[in-house]
Amino acid sequence: MAIEKLTFKILTDKNDIKYLSYYCPGCNLYHNIPFTGNKKWEYNNNIESPTLTPSILASYGDDEICHHFLRSGKIEFLSDCTHKLSGKVY
Repeated sequence: MAIEKLTFKILTDKNDIKYLSYYCPGCNLYHNIPFTGNKKWEYNNNIESPTLTPSILASYGDDEICHHFLRSGKIEFLSDCTHKLSGKVY
């Protein structure tokens, strides 16, 4: 089974905060990570192969966790994820 290529886009909210947005195949949700404003991640400004630092930790539902790095356009899921892609790279 082929892995579908991740796609990324830039969103801007009403306060001009910019977000890198991408669909996460682990938790089946979109992650919208701010890279401008007061609470922001470092972003390499490469929409084709983005890197964000530090890691992204998202919690959702009842005790569900998605913890990952986004490096060079790939999601590196950490072992504390509660979904099926824990410990894998996508």
